[in-house]
Amino acid sequence: ECANLEAFRAKIEANAPKIRPQRSIKNYHSQRQLQLERAAAVGPIIDTSSSDRPSPRVLIVEDNITNRMILRTFLKKRGIGVVEAENGLLGVERFQEEVWRRDGKAGFEFVLMDLQMPVMDGNMATRKIREFEQSLVKQAQLNSNGINTLQPGQPSADQEGAYRRTMIFALTGLAADEDKRLAFECGVDGYLTKPVSLKTLGELLLETNPADFKIHA
Repeated sequence: ECANLEAFRAKIEANAPKIRPQRSIKNYHSQRQLQLERAAAVGPIIDTSSSDRPSPRVLIVEDNITNRMILRTFLKKRGIGVVEAENGLLGVERFQEEVWRRDGKAGFEFVLMDLQMPVMDGNMATRKIREFEQSLVKQAQLNSNGINTLQPGQPSADQEGAYRRTMIFALTGLAADEDKRLAFECGVDGYLTKPVSLKTLGELLLETNPADFKIHA
């Protein structure tokens, strides 16, 4: 009978769930301190390929909320900062606010401009932005007594304190040659007809992105 009892007890102990011993607070802090010391010895892991290059910022000027959402999602997935405006007048105001935020040195790296909008259309908004940029360049010339000519399609900040021109791309359903001619006269740097291929847009941004800014593929 005793043998049967011992066998029964052994069977229960063998099948009983194992309980992990609880770590003491002292042991936990000791292990944590060891981890911190090892991390300090190795040092932080830094991606030097992009850590010193900020992401560009894009102003979307578009009255269609669905189009804004598509563009916003596409850009943010690539680490690009986005500001939106639903008409040309607000677009000009947002642009000026960005310039003052950057101490007058630059606006957005890119503006994606719809042409057909209420309140103020894209052509007029583009013209207003270019006039504003020219006023900044003239002011910089007066301050430095130098020459800093703003060339279309060539954003530059070679001189210290020089204003860097923003790239403006028209995204529009207008496809006639006359519409394109007017848009370029107003100051756009590129013209994409809707429906716009996001792949094409992404390639265009990569090709024209300033060298000191990073766009994630």
